[in-house]
Amino acid sequence: MKLFYFSIAVVILSLVLACSPSSTNDNNSILIYPRKSKIANEIFSKIELIPLDTVHQAYLSDIHRCQISDNHILFHDKDDILYLFDKKGKFISNSKKCIGEGPKDYFLCLSASYNDYSKNIEILTPDAFIIYDSLFHHVESQLFSESDKHPETTYFEYIYDISESLHILFPSSVPPHLGKYTLYDSKKKRFIKELRYNVEIEGMTMQENYFSNRNFVAFPCINYSFYEMDLDSKLLKKVVSLDFGVNGLTEQDVINLPKDREEKMDFLAQQCHKYIPVRTFRSGNFLISLIKEGPSIKDFQYLILDMETRDYIWADMISSSIRLPFFESFDDGILYGIITDDNIEDYVDRSLLDEKSKNILDNLSDDSNFMVIKYYLKQMHFKDMKKNEIQN
Repeated sequence: MKLFYFSIAVVILSLVLACSPSSTNDNNSILIYPRKSKIANEIFSKIELIPLDTVHQAYLSDIHRCQISDNHILFHDKDDILYLFDKKGKFISNSKKCIGEGPKDYFLCLSASYNDYSKNIEILTPDAFIIYDSLFHHVESQLFSESDKHPETTYFEYIYDISESLHILFPSSVPPHLGKYTLYDSKKKRFIKELRYNVEIEGMTMQENYFSNRNFVAFPCINYSFYEMDLDSKLLKKVVSLDFGVNGLTEQDVINLPKDREEKMDFLAQQCHKYIPVRTFRSGNFLISLIKEGPSIKDFQYLILDMETRDYIWADMISSSIRLPFFESFDDGILYGIITDDNIEDYVDRSLLDEKSKNILDNLSDDSNFMVIKYYLKQMHFKDMKKNEIQN
């Protein structure tokens, strides 16, 4: 299934040390030990199935990326077609008629966002910021070349809306642009300023949506530290660092990596068994981070951390009770996954489904579309985690 593409060579393209990543001494640092993984009914209070509409225009052949906002889900497929649904799975529109080379069209979509403030859809192309309404009627195309503040040779690959007309744009996640982000004003049609963030280790992760919990930021590079953005000043403050000790990548590990780029990628993909956060979200006091520990999907675990108490649990992506998806969003204590219907039973614990979801599961048909799965995180009390759970 293309949604769950898995290639560590894509997860980590390169690795070059900027500072010692895994071991920190600041007050935000939390020491994380290996522990026995919990099973689904210990982690989740409920699992809910939301099937996407099956009207003709709603079918997705695959999913390249998705954005889950307050009330909508925006899908981006490999052909750069966008599909907008509400969070109940009802189809609203798609962008098929907008792809082209006309003045109101786009030819290549680098990133897209449903703006909860303006209720419009925004598309980043290599040279423009294009705005459509929720039915993909053209509103405006803003050419970057007309702005004297446009960073030269920069392609932006991620949009985050902080108001109706103010947007944080992230450039390509490779040097020399890694470590930068830009404030863009679509009302004034100009770039306001460029800012920087700390890059612990250069390289790409699976972090497709950088913001969660409104202002919590997990960057596309390999960072063991995570930040909050002041949405007025647009500046960053570190709020937590994950310290895996010798289990995380250290400065010496990076120094000892092969110098050749391809050999380095191959080593990280096939031989590295250090903990690397590759997808992280926050909701309230809870942080969830997908941790890569080896080359196989069986080597992936979710770390679920209470940032207030500093207690945590682990959950295997593949266990005897359930298989967990690559979560796309974490909002109001709910984790969102998107999967096809052909293997949906692997991703649910039937005892946690409500009657409506059980009925959906029992009545899947050949014309089913993708499925949204909502995992309701228990308001867990981690203090019953004793030191005897720590694995040597």
